[in-house]
Amino acid sequence: MGNALRHKLVPEDIVKSEPALWIKADNTTEHGRLILTPTRLLFIKNNGHNFLFWIAIKNKKVTPALEIDLDTVNCVAHETFMVDKNILAVCYLQYERARFSVLNYEDWEKALNMQQMTAHIYAQQFSVPDISI
Repeated sequence: MGNALRHKLVPEDIVKSEPALWIKADNTTEHGRLILTPTRLLFIKNNGHNFLFWIAIKNKKVTPALEIDLDTVNCVAHETFMVDKNILAVCYLQYERARFSVLNYEDWEKALNMQQMTAHIYAQQFSVPDISI
């Protein structure tokens, strides 16, 4: 079973989650939720209906607007945007960059680094055929 398929089958824990602002390359912004799992950083746009938003996340019926595999993250940096001093900048896939306005930069940096340093190995499920004689 391939890695990508196995990650889809194994339910992921949420390590950290909070409302955030995604600052795109053209400096436009999107409101939503930044979610850190053991293997990915996700940004899900807020559709304005928080109750329905949470049900959709719980039922895994939401497609992230941005998904970053933690194995591809090169660096995490502290930046500012206008008057906001809590900007989490994530460099990934060598040349890509995503910026998020978060409540506390240091907490996110620590959580991201901790997940990157932790081995997330999922046991493969093997079935033994029943041999009847």
